[in-house]
Amino acid sequence: MPTDAAHRSFLEDVAAAQGYQPLSEAKVFGLERGESFVSIAGDDGICGLGVAVAHSAPNGTRWAVETAVHPSMQFPAFEERLLTATVDLVPEGERHTVWSARASLDGVLERSGYLPVRSLVEMGVDLPLGTSAVLPVRRFAADDLDDLIDLNNTAFADHPEAGNLDRQAMAQLSAQPWFDPDGILLHPPDGPIVAFCWTKVHPDGRGEIYRIGVRPKEAGMGIGSSITEQGLNHLAAEHGCTEGFLWVDETNAAAVAMYQRIGFTPRRRNREFAARRVQPNR
Repeated sequence: MPTDAAHRSFLEDVAAAQGYQPLSEAKVFGLERGESFVSIAGDDGICGLGVAVAHSAPNGTRWAVETAVHPSMQFPAFEERLLTATVDLVPEGERHTVWSARASLDGVLERSGYLPVRSLVEMGVDLPLGTSAVLPVRRFAADDLDDLIDLNNTAFADHPEAGNLDRQAMAQLSAQPWFDPDGILLHPPDGPIVAFCWTKVHPDGRGEIYRIGVRPKEAGMGIGSSITEQGLNHLAAEHGCTEGFLWVDETNAAAVAMYQRIGFTPRRRNREFAARRVQPNR
């Protein structure tokens, strides 16, 4: 059984080779917790890694499956082998979806009876922006924790991944090497939080707008755009980031348009596939 260090080394190698992280944060957390995963090794070490993570949903548990494959092994036969082994981790009869950012996996999924049901797009922008946001903000403090959680879950009430933040999940996030409380900007400077922009600096130096939230009653007033610009300015001025990026659901036309007005352009996509028919797990 490969060690945690071997998994991390493999994921770092794949990220370096393809230019982006091969697994989402939720799958990396699942891997660290020792949840359902499978790895395939070759003569030179791990060449494929698959993770299945359970998400609670109003209509029952939903499993999300994701795989990481070394670029030299991104061909249909290997993609299918790893996909099958990872889907077999999902308990019999449970619903699951598969995430794919690789053309080599897309074809396997489509031939296996899966259909794309969701598309997330990574949008990027060069930094610094050249504009100065004027929205007054302050930095996150420990006393803001419960208010931040409440606002997050209100703003993302219908979001399948981001809407269930709690103290345990926050503790896990705050234990990550990248976590910086000063990178969470809150508006207004005094009183109850109306909006937040949570930033993240990646090892490659890119700055991410990790999450933004605005109370629904305040939506449409330009706060989301302004606090996003504040987050980007923070990343450029305090961390020297020359590129900012974020992920957004491609069907969220209002959010996509807002980011385009700031200067973001689409870079790449990660699609979620669901089975057209019930897929056997065994």
